[in-house]
Amino acid sequence: MQVIAGGKLVGCQNACDAFGTDDYCCKGAWSGRDNCDPAKWPVNYTTIFKAAEPYAYSYPFDDTATMACKGSCDFRVTFGVTPGG
Repeated sequence: MQVIAGGKLVGCQNACDAFGTDDYCCKGAWSGRDNCDPAKWPVNYTTIFKAAEPYAYSYPFDDTATMACKGSCDFRVTFGVTPGG
């Protein structure tokens, strides 16, 4: 799941990108939140991926990547603003 460029480790990729199978990509019989369960995969690569990239999306329904806030949380999402503008 490592991404190598120029002979150097430059990042990592999730199981879907690495293997492209229906189970890891949550496609076909594995589609939908109820069917896409990393615990049912041949290898639960989300645990390995999360160790390296804790805030990255590791599979399509990985709500821990974006919904990690517990208790009271404040978010502001702004569209259409140029940095420095």
